[in-house]
Amino acid sequence: AMTLSIKWSDPAALTIDSDNCFNQAITNTYSDWHPVFYTLIFFKLPSLFYEGFISCSIFQCIFISLILLYFCKFCRKYFLSMKHTVILLLFIVSNPVFLKYASGLIKDIPFSYCIFLGTIFLIENFITNGEWMLSTKNKILFILMCFGTVFFRHNGIVNMILMTIFLIIFYPKSRKFLSIFLVSFLIIRAIITGPVYTSFDIKGNGGFGEMLGVPLNQIAYIYNNNGTVTDENLEIMKNIAKLSSWKNHFHPTSFNNIKMGGSYNYNYCNEHYID
Repeated sequence: AMTLSIKWSDPAALTIDSDNCFNQAITNTYSDWHPVFYTLIFFKLPSLFYEGFISCSIFQCIFISLILLYFCKFCRKYFLSMKHTVILLLFIVSNPVFLKYASGLIKDIPFSYCIFLGTIFLIENFITNGEWMLSTKNKILFILMCFGTVFFRHNGIVNMILMTIFLIIFYPKSRKFLSIFLVSFLIIRAIITGPVYTSFDIKGNGGFGEMLGVPLNQIAYIYNNNGTVTDENLEIMKNIAKLSSWKNHFHPTSFNNIKMGGSYNYNYCNEHYID
Protein backbone atom coordinates (compact mmCIF):
# COMPACT_ATOMS: atom_id res chain seq x y z
CA ALA A 1 0.00 0.00 0.00
CA MET A 2 1.20 3.45 -0.79
CA THR A 3 1.42 5.99 2.00
CA LEU A 4 2.18 9.67 1.78
CA SER A 5 5.59 10.70 3.07
CA ILE A 6 4.85 14.42 3.39
CA LYS A 7 6.40 16.35 6.29
CA TRP A 8 5.95 19.91 7.53
CA SER A 9 9.11 20.92 5.66
CA ASP A 10 7.88 19.63 2.31
CA PRO A 11 6.68 22.00 -0.43
CA ALA A 12 3.14 23.29 -0.64
CA ALA A 13 0.50 21.74 -2.93
CA LEU A 14 1.67 18.13 -2.66
CA THR A 15 -0.84 15.44 -3.59
CA ILE A 16 -1.00 11.66 -3.82
CA ASP A 17 0.20 12.16 -7.42
CA SER A 18 3.37 13.83 -6.12
CA ASP A 19 4.04 10.88 -3.85
CA ASN A 20 3.42 8.42 -6.67
CA CYS A 21 5.90 10.18 -8.98
CA PHE A 22 8.49 10.37 -6.21
CA ASN A 23 8.12 6.66 -5.43
CA GLN A 24 8.54 5.83 -9.11
CA ALA A 25 11.72 7.91 -9.24
CA ILE A 26 13.40 6.36 -6.19
CA THR A 27 12.39 2.78 -7.07
CA ASN A 28 13.09 3.12 -10.81
CA THR A 29 9.72 1.53 -11.57
CA TYR A 30 7.85 3.69 -14.03
CA SER A 31 4.39 3.85 -15.50
CA ASP A 32 2.83 6.35 -17.86
CA TRP A 33 0.02 7.05 -15.39
CA HIS A 34 1.85 10.31 -14.86
CA PRO A 35 3.93 11.23 -17.92
CA VAL A 36 7.25 9.41 -17.64
CA PHE A 37 9.39 12.33 -18.79
CA TYR A 38 7.74 14.58 -16.19
CA THR A 39 8.68 12.05 -13.50
CA LEU A 40 12.22 11.67 -14.83
CA ILE A 41 12.93 15.40 -15.13
CA PHE A 42 11.19 16.79 -12.05
CA PHE A 43 11.65 13.88 -9.63
CA LYS A 44 14.41 11.50 -10.76
CA LEU A 45 16.93 14.13 -11.84
CA PRO A 46 16.73 16.25 -8.63
CA SER A 47 16.77 13.06 -6.52
CA LEU A 48 20.20 12.22 -7.90
CA PHE A 49 21.51 15.18 -5.88
CA TYR A 50 19.28 14.88 -2.82
CA GLU A 51 16.54 12.33 -2.28
CA GLY A 52 13.59 14.32 -1.05
CA PHE A 53 10.67 16.45 -2.14
CA ILE A 54 12.59 19.62 -1.35
CA SER A 55 15.19 19.02 -4.09
CA CYS A 56 12.38 18.36 -6.59
CA SER A 57 10.70 21.60 -5.55
CA ILE A 58 13.90 23.63 -5.88
CA PHE A 59 14.46 22.19 -9.35
CA GLN A 60 10.93 23.17 -10.39
CA CYS A 61 11.44 26.69 -9.01
CA ILE A 62 14.59 27.01 -11.17
CA PHE A 63 12.61 25.80 -14.21
CA ILE A 64 9.86 28.38 -13.57
CA SER A 65 12.39 31.14 -12.87
CA LEU A 66 14.04 30.63 -16.27
CA ILE A 67 10.68 30.99 -18.01
CA LEU A 68 9.88 34.10 -15.96
CA LEU A 69 13.23 35.61 -16.92
CA TYR A 70 12.40 35.01 -20.56
CA PHE A 71 9.01 36.62 -20.00
CA CYS A 72 10.72 39.69 -18.48
CA LYS A 73 13.11 39.84 -21.43
CA PHE A 74 10.08 39.67 -23.74
CA CYS A 75 8.29 42.49 -21.88
CA ARG A 76 11.42 44.64 -21.80
CA LYS A 77 12.06 44.14 -25.52
CA TYR A 78 8.58 44.93 -26.83
CA PHE A 79 6.41 46.65 -24.23
CA LEU A 80 7.90 47.95 -20.97
CA SER A 81 10.77 49.98 -19.63
CA MET A 82 13.31 48.33 -17.32
CA LYS A 83 11.65 49.98 -14.31
CA HIS A 84 8.17 48.70 -15.14
CA THR A 85 9.51 45.25 -16.00
CA VAL A 86 11.13 44.99 -12.55
CA ILE A 87 7.91 46.16 -10.88
CA LEU A 88 5.95 43.52 -12.80
CA LEU A 89 8.42 40.81 -11.80
CA LEU A 90 8.29 41.83 -8.14
CA PHE A 91 4.50 41.76 -8.24
CA ILE A 92 4.53 38.23 -9.66
CA VAL A 93 7.08 36.72 -7.28
CA SER A 94 5.49 38.33 -4.20
CA ASN A 95 2.06 36.95 -5.02
CA PRO A 96 1.16 34.23 -2.42
CA VAL A 97 -0.60 32.12 -5.06
CA PHE A 98 2.51 32.14 -7.26
CA LEU A 99 4.75 31.27 -4.31
CA LYS A 100 2.54 28.34 -3.32
CA TYR A 101 2.30 26.77 -6.75
CA ALA A 102 5.83 27.52 -7.90
CA SER A 103 7.00 24.92 -5.38
CA GLY A 104 3.98 22.61 -5.66
CA LEU A 105 4.89 19.32 -7.30
CA ILE A 106 1.96 18.86 -9.65
CA LYS A 107 2.44 18.11 -13.37
CA ASP A 108 -0.06 20.80 -14.37
CA ILE A 109 2.34 23.51 -13.17
CA PRO A 110 5.36 22.91 -15.47
CA PHE A 111 2.91 22.01 -18.25
CA SER A 112 1.12 25.34 -17.80
CA TYR A 113 4.40 27.23 -17.90
CA CYS A 114 5.29 25.49 -21.17
CA ILE A 115 1.94 26.63 -22.58
CA PHE A 116 2.69 30.13 -21.24
CA LEU A 117 6.07 30.06 -23.00
CA GLY A 118 4.43 28.86 -26.21
CA THR A 119 2.00 31.78 -26.00
CA ILE A 120 4.93 34.19 -25.75
CA PHE A 121 6.49 32.58 -28.82
CA LEU A 122 3.24 33.03 -30.78
CA ILE A 123 3.10 36.72 -29.82
CA GLU A 124 6.75 37.21 -30.80
CA ASN A 125 6.05 35.64 -34.18
CA PHE A 126 3.09 37.97 -34.62
CA ILE A 127 5.11 41.05 -33.66
CA THR A 128 8.04 40.14 -35.93
CA ASN A 129 5.84 38.82 -38.77
CA GLY A 130 7.41 35.36 -38.46
CA GLU A 131 11.04 36.53 -38.29
CA TRP A 132 11.39 35.24 -34.73
CA MET A 133 11.19 31.61 -35.88
CA LEU A 134 14.03 32.02 -38.40
CA SER A 135 16.69 32.13 -35.67
CA THR A 136 18.40 28.81 -34.86
CA LYS A 137 18.35 29.66 -31.15
CA ASN A 138 14.62 30.33 -31.27
CA LYS A 139 13.97 27.10 -33.15
CA ILE A 140 15.71 25.21 -30.34
CA LEU A 141 13.62 27.05 -27.74
CA PHE A 142 10.48 26.19 -29.70
CA ILE A 143 11.43 22.49 -29.83
CA LEU A 144 12.16 22.41 -26.08
CA MET A 145 8.83 24.11 -25.35
CA CYS A 146 7.00 21.56 -27.50
CA PHE A 147 8.79 18.72 -25.70
CA GLY A 148 7.53 19.99 -22.35
CA THR A 149 4.03 20.60 -23.69
CA VAL A 150 3.76 17.06 -25.08
CA PHE A 151 5.64 15.04 -22.45
CA PHE A 152 4.56 16.81 -19.25
CA ARG A 153 0.88 16.05 -19.80
CA HIS A 154 -0.80 13.42 -21.99
CA ASN A 155 -3.24 15.79 -23.69
CA GLY A 156 -0.53 18.38 -24.34
CA ILE A 157 0.04 17.01 -27.84
CA VAL A 158 -3.22 18.65 -28.94
CA ASN A 159 -1.87 22.08 -27.93
CA MET A 160 1.40 21.48 -29.74
CA ILE A 161 -0.24 20.32 -32.98
CA LEU A 162 -2.67 23.24 -33.09
CA MET A 163 0.05 25.78 -32.33
CA THR A 164 2.39 24.37 -34.99
CA ILE A 165 -0.36 24.23 -37.63
CA PHE A 166 -1.28 27.85 -36.81
CA LEU A 167 2.34 28.91 -37.40
CA ILE A 168 2.55 26.90 -40.64
CA ILE A 169 -0.58 28.59 -42.00
CA PHE A 170 0.21 32.19 -41.08
CA TYR A 171 4.02 32.37 -41.35
CA PRO A 172 5.19 31.07 -44.76
CA LYS A 173 8.90 31.71 -44.06
CA SER A 174 8.93 28.96 -41.41
CA ARG A 175 6.69 26.44 -43.19
CA LYS A 176 9.48 24.09 -44.26
CA PHE A 177 11.03 23.87 -40.80
CA LEU A 178 7.70 23.60 -38.99
CA SER A 179 6.30 20.97 -41.37
CA ILE A 180 9.41 18.78 -41.03
CA PHE A 181 9.42 19.34 -37.28
CA LEU A 182 5.74 18.42 -36.85
CA VAL A 183 6.02 15.16 -38.80
CA SER A 184 9.33 14.23 -37.15
CA PHE A 185 8.09 15.02 -33.66
CA LEU A 186 4.95 12.93 -34.08
CA ILE A 187 6.99 9.97 -35.38
CA ILE A 188 9.50 10.28 -32.52
CA ARG A 189 6.70 10.50 -29.98
CA ALA A 190 5.05 7.39 -31.41
CA ILE A 191 8.35 5.51 -31.20
CA ILE A 192 9.03 6.68 -27.64
CA THR A 193 5.57 5.89 -26.31
CA GLY A 194 5.49 2.61 -28.25
CA PRO A 195 8.60 0.43 -28.69
CA VAL A 196 10.79 2.44 -26.27
CA TYR A 197 8.26 2.31 -23.43
CA THR A 198 7.69 -1.39 -24.12
CA SER A 199 11.41 -2.22 -24.09
CA PHE A 200 11.83 -0.48 -20.72
CA ASP A 201 8.67 -2.12 -19.35
CA ILE A 202 6.95 1.22 -18.83
CA LYS A 203 3.29 0.49 -18.31
CA GLY A 204 0.57 2.47 -20.05
CA ASN A 205 -1.70 5.02 -18.45
CA GLY A 206 -4.61 2.66 -17.91
CA GLY A 207 -6.93 3.41 -20.85
CA PHE A 208 -10.62 3.49 -19.94
CA GLY A 209 -9.80 2.44 -16.36
CA GLU A 210 -8.12 5.82 -15.94
CA MET A 211 -11.40 7.66 -16.49
CA LEU A 212 -13.52 6.02 -13.79
CA GLY A 213 -12.45 8.07 -10.77
CA VAL A 214 -15.71 9.97 -10.16
CA PRO A 215 -18.24 7.10 -10.52
CA LEU A 216 -16.06 4.64 -8.62
CA ASN A 217 -15.53 7.10 -5.82
CA GLN A 218 -19.30 7.45 -5.52
CA ILE A 219 -19.45 3.68 -5.01
CA ALA A 220 -16.61 3.90 -2.49
CA TYR A 221 -18.48 6.65 -0.61
CA ILE A 222 -21.63 4.51 -0.37
CA TYR A 223 -19.64 1.44 0.70
CA ASN A 224 -17.71 3.31 3.42
CA ASN A 225 -20.78 5.09 4.78
CA ASN A 226 -22.89 1.94 5.25
CA GLY A 227 -25.07 2.54 2.20
CA THR A 228 -26.88 -0.23 0.34
CA VAL A 229 -24.40 -2.38 -1.60
CA THR A 230 -25.75 -5.59 -3.17
CA ASP A 231 -23.82 -8.84 -3.51
CA GLU A 232 -23.54 -8.17 -7.24
CA ASN A 233 -22.04 -4.74 -6.49
CA LEU A 234 -19.55 -6.29 -4.06
CA GLU A 235 -18.48 -8.84 -6.66
CA ILE A 236 -17.78 -6.06 -9.17
CA MET A 237 -15.91 -4.08 -6.52
CA LYS A 238 -13.74 -7.11 -5.71
CA ASN A 239 -12.84 -7.45 -9.39
CA ILE A 240 -11.85 -3.78 -9.58
CA ALA A 241 -9.80 -3.71 -6.36
CA LYS A 242 -9.50 -5.55 -3.07
CA LEU A 243 -12.27 -4.67 -0.63
CA SER A 244 -9.58 -3.81 1.93
CA SER A 245 -8.27 -1.20 -0.52
CA TRP A 246 -11.78 0.28 -0.92
CA LYS A 247 -11.88 0.62 2.86
CA ASN A 248 -8.31 1.51 3.85
CA HIS A 249 -7.55 3.96 1.03
CA PHE A 250 -10.91 5.66 0.81
CA HIS A 251 -10.95 9.44 0.55
CA PRO A 252 -14.28 11.29 0.27
CA THR A 253 -13.19 13.54 -2.61
CA SER A 254 -10.67 11.43 -4.56
CA PHE A 255 -10.40 7.89 -5.92
CA ASN A 256 -6.65 8.24 -6.51
CA ASN A 257 -5.67 6.63 -3.21
CA ILE A 258 -7.56 3.48 -4.14
CA LYS A 259 -6.22 3.48 -7.71
CA MET A 260 -2.68 3.81 -6.39
CA GLY A 261 -3.18 1.36 -3.53
CA GLY A 262 -1.65 -1.49 -5.50
CA SER A 263 -4.67 -3.67 -6.33
CA TYR A 264 -6.60 -1.57 -8.86
CA ASN A 265 -7.36 -3.82 -11.85
CA TYR A 266 -7.07 -1.73 -15.02
CA ASN A 267 -7.53 -4.77 -17.24
CA TYR A 268 -10.87 -5.67 -15.70
CA CYS A 269 -12.17 -2.11 -16.19
CA ASN A 270 -10.94 -1.94 -19.78
CA GLU A 271 -12.25 -5.40 -20.70
CA HIS A 272 -15.73 -4.74 -19.28
CA TYR A 273 -16.15 -1.33 -20.88
CA ILE A 274 -19.38 -1.14 -22.90
CA ASP A 275 -19.59 1.58 -25.55
